[in-house]
Amino acid sequence: MFKNKKFQEIPKKTNNDIRINLKDSAVSLPSSFSDEEIPEEDELEDFEEKSENEARDEEIDQGLTEIYQDDSGHLVDVHSLEKIRRKGFLLSLANFLFFILVVCGLAYYVYDHWYKNATPDNSAIIFTLSGNKDVVVGEEFSYEIKYKNEARTALHNVKVNVTFPDNFVLESLEPGNSDAYKGFWDIGQMNAYSEGIIKIKGEMMGTVDQSGILSAYLSYSPEGLSSEYRKEAYASTKIIDTGVGIKLDFYDTALVGEMNEVLIRFSAMDKNFLNEFRMSLEPQENLTIQDYIPKDTKAAGYENFAPYKIDRSGIWEVSDILDVEKIIPVRFKINDKKTDKQDLVFKFEKKANNDKYYEFFRKTITFNVMKNNLNLTTIINGERSDMGVDFGETLNYSIVYNNKGDATMKDVVIMAVLDGDNLDWTTLQDKNNGREKGNTITWSKEEIPDLAEIKQDSEGNIDFSIKVLEFGAIDLNKKHEIISYARFSVGKESEEKEDDKLDNKSNTIIGKINSDLKFSEKILYFNEDNIPVGSGPNPPKVDERTSYKVYWKINNNLHELSKLGVTVKLPDYIEYDARDRATVGSLIYSAETHELTWNVGRLPTTVYEASAEFSIAITPSIDDQNKIIVLLPGSNVQAIDSETEENLSVSSKAKTTKLEDDEIGTNDGMVD
Repeated sequence: MFKNKKFQEIPKKTNNDIRINLKDSAVSLPSSFSDEEIPEEDELEDFEEKSENEARDEEIDQGLTEIYQDDSGHLVDVHSLEKIRRKGFLLSLANFLFFILVVCGLAYYVYDHWYKNATPDNSAIIFTLSGNKDVVVGEEFSYEIKYKNEARTALHNVKVNVTFPDNFVLESLEPGNSDAYKGFWDIGQMNAYSEGIIKIKGEMMGTVDQSGILSAYLSYSPEGLSSEYRKEAYASTKIIDTGVGIKLDFYDTALVGEMNEVLIRFSAMDKNFLNEFRMSLEPQENLTIQDYIPKDTKAAGYENFAPYKIDRSGIWEVSDILDVEKIIPVRFKINDKKTDKQDLVFKFEKKANNDKYYEFFRKTITFNVMKNNLNLTTIINGERSDMGVDFGETLNYSIVYNNKGDATMKDVVIMAVLDGDNLDWTTLQDKNNGREKGNTITWSKEEIPDLAEIKQDSEGNIDFSIKVLEFGAIDLNKKHEIISYARFSVGKESEEKEDDKLDNKSNTIIGKINSDLKFSEKILYFNEDNIPVGSGPNPPKVDERTSYKVYWKINNNLHELSKLGVTVKLPDYIEYDARDRATVGSLIYSAETHELTWNVGRLPTTVYEASAEFSIAITPSIDDQNKIIVLLPGSNVQAIDSETEENLSVSSKAKTTKLEDDEIGTNDGMVD
């Protein structure tokens, strides 16, 4: 009978512990068969089934052995196996972003350390030029050129080139050398983040409103490159004033063959940098210039005669320009009448330190050339040329006649022409009782017996006066000027049209009417609403403080004003109490000079009224008892009329403790 052998079993693995026991497995077969032991059919089937199961288990063991072997063929220790988890979405995204950051960082490094340095950044090179925008002739000022390398690399072949304006007089340079005075600086190398400065000192010479442009450029090559790069800068400077006030005083009528005179009046202005100048009269074929220096200036009628020397005919060298007006008399003759009018051109120049002369002022005056026997001159308020007149002003006329011919003139008729709509003819004052008709006044031998016969070299004058209309009586739509001149005829009164071609006319004076500048000043303790604006006793008391309010008002309507200002010097015993306000401009108090200034500046016609206010205070002493004290001595207003170019001036009267303008607070003004 077949003896059954037991098979070894492979232990099962669990989730917690994988255990594998691999050993050589064999199926036990009967060692011998006996004749008497023959297996039964059931035992044989059972043996075959177990053999098949044992073969299948061996195949499984062989597969597991292959799976759990390492590269050397040894079995691994499955007790230490780790479970590998799958990567999540967030981890993948983080890895991607990290990759992007690495790429960007690498790109920036390449740009910053290679491309950026290889490509020059022009904005990192700073190049600026600065200087005064407005100057006065001869005023010393400086241009400053600043250059800076803000790049990380050095610059090579750095150069600065400057082109100076033609009217710029160079004084000094820093740094300076022979090339610099030609406008060239060879800087050489500029390290990273280095800088430099060039200072150019000089002065502008020229006429008012003339400008000069200083141009400069910086050239350089970045380190490692041969290409040249440039940066440019400009500065414009304008001359706004000459610093010297110059006025030419003359008759605009010149008699042929007679000595004529032009008075050159000049004085230094507040801001002046000229101490000398050269004046010249352009030569003309029809002109003879007299080199005239009077020995006795007072006897010649020149009280403020200017020191000068005549370099050559028609050229005067003038020195010592002061704030006091000086006079240079220029005498000349017109040799013949070739035209009805002849121009004389006066040129004023300043010699600079480069020995060149620069023109800073030029004036052309025109003469009516006359060839006749009777010379007529019209004078208004002492002026013989164009002037400004004020509303309500009295115009005092004087017509001077002089027989320059070779024979006596008989039955002379003289006529004054006053052309304008702004005269008040009801105010005409004429002791000779000339005949008034339209805009003319006529005198003959009936009114002035001396006109019946005017002998050779004899002269006379006719005086009269008339007022300008007040502002409220004029027509604002009409032209605000008065044209005045005189004419003459012999034997009969001639009509003006027939006389246009005759040499019988005097100089013409155009009187332009100045703007209607008005100024009021009030000191109040109570304002117009009966509200106290002052404090303390009124009238003042000894050793007690009293304050008042001062009100200034400016009215203007006709023309625009410039350089408008109001000034007042406070008495020593008056305290400036501030609390000030101005609708335009600003109030400036100087503690050093004890002076208050209202700087208005420009006042257009659109601003009809401007006002300012401030407070003052007084503490009377025992010496002031029973006295009226002056609070303000009177304020001065100065302005320039933009139309007539005349200096306008208005002053107020002194104000006292009587409070003349305060209807409520007025009193006897006596200090208690």
